[in-house]
Amino acid sequence: MSGESADDIDYDLSEAQIRQVLREFGVQKSEMNGMMLEVMRLITSRKFYEEYDTRYNLPDYAFQPTTIIEAGGYRENTRESVRKDALKPLRDKGILGYDEPVPNSPKTHYFLAQEVREYLDNAELEEAISQPDPVEDGSRTVSLPYHDEELHRAAGEHAELIADGLRDLVPRLAESPVLVHEGLDKSEREDITEKLLPIEFDGLSFRLSVYPDAIAYDEANGVLYLLESVTSRGPFTDQRIETLLADLSEPRRGIDGWSASSAGPDSPRVVFITMFPDVGRFRTHLMKIGGGSYVWLSDHPGDLRAIGIIDTDFGATAGENFVYQHEAEL
Repeated sequence: MSGESADDIDYDLSEAQIRQVLREFGVQKSEMNGMMLEVMRLITSRKFYEEYDTRYNLPDYAFQPTTIIEAGGYRENTRESVRKDALKPLRDKGILGYDEPVPNSPKTHYFLAQEVREYLDNAELEEAISQPDPVEDGSRTVSLPYHDEELHRAAGEHAELIADGLRDLVPRLAESPVLVHEGLDKSEREDITEKLLPIEFDGLSFRLSVYPDAIAYDEANGVLYLLESVTSRGPFTDQRIETLLADLSEPRRGIDGWSASSAGPDSPRVVFITMFPDVGRFRTHLMKIGGGSYVWLSDHPGDLRAIGIIDTDFGATAGENFVYQHEAEL
């Protein structure tokens, strides 16, 4: 298990497809419940594995009940429901594997069984659901003041929050914004694994190993805005920020006739913004938000909040590192 990568898990299943998988492995309709369906949705998506750090150095794509609770935005008191309604029955049906090195080990974990992964790799699940009626699917178009083409958005809170950020937040920050990227279809997600999907702006080209939900660039000031929409899963963490900055620092070749050996254009400044629909969701993910990033709440559109992390255990006096210090007038 530990030799494989979480990039291998990227199925993006609908509820109907999840139900089909469960039936294939012997779960009766009467045994299915909301928690089980949500856990299956989480553990079959690559984003779930990208956005959490395993606390006990677990193997790749292993997870624990705490991981599910954090990723799903559940309260801590739902732990028993996660175990009883999802993890135990899925384990009993062979859908999940389970490893307990020693009794009560903190490294005890679950994982998606190899048989299930092989089934998902080979099954034609697209045939499990009918095409939605375009009149009733809830999709809509979004117009941006700085983009000529209308964006076609799927229904749902996650997509709505991305649209809010691009329409309401970006024009408040950027003097001359251009839309660089928003949304990924399944073929594009496959290209990410091999870093074949470029983003291009201002004569630069980059290939990212993880993609935020949207990217905008301020041509007037040379600032790249990376936006992440969080309605259930995670924000820009320290790890994701580090990964993206590494990708944005790689040599950029063959764009506008310059090569890696030349000086090339100036590197852009990069701003990371995690977007939440409300204060409640912000509180759920507060301790996972990466330092040096920003938070925007769509129900408080006029505020952009900075997230600063100071390590007081470093051994040196931390007081000089405060970003905000105020003077009292005597």
